[in-house]
Amino acid sequence: MVTRRGALITLGMTGAALLLPEGALASVSRALSTRELLGASRAVVRAEPVEAFSQWETIGDRRRIVTFTRILVNEGVVGDAEPEILVRTLGGRVGKIGQVVHGEAALRLHEPGLLFLQDSSEGITHVTGMAQGHYRMLSDERGAVRLRPSPRLGTLLPPAKSPAGKAAVRELEGLTFPEARSVILKAYRK
Repeated sequence: MVTRRGALITLGMTGAALLLPEGALASVSRALSTRELLGASRAVVRAEPVEAFSQWETIGDRRRIVTFTRILVNEGVVGDAEPEILVRTLGGRVGKIGQVVHGEAALRLHEPGLLFLQDSSEGITHVTGMAQGHYRMLSDERGAVRLRPSPRLGTLLPPAKSPAGKAAVRELEGLTFPEARSVILKAYRK
């Protein structure tokens, strides 16, 4: 038997639950221009991830899962790069525990891409600007290989008002690798 008071409490709790925001599944970052990515990078390369492993590490004061991906460099665009590089990204899976870091570059094995790379103060290589520095190279409906943003790229706020230019992801998305290389080299020479 439902009392009036019980029905009102249930109705109120249901209404409150509908008004609560849902969990966010994305990140929000300020968009970086191609010049900003270049300025923070030691190298820009066309590379292919060939092997990956994940492990727990302490970053700051927290334990997190990180993934180390071995990439083979097919072509250097800017800067000096070794033929093989170990790149660390945040997130991954260790045993039955997985962590997803929205906004982080998602390097998929055997999927070539364009990568802006930088080294941390500890000498660990990672993708500059997280997902903003990673572009997948995928075939379009006509078979042309074009740059696509990293799959975990979050929401980007407009770039800061500066002479640095428009967002790199807007400038590079949809270009072929030769077109993207030209854009990057032009920005590098400025």
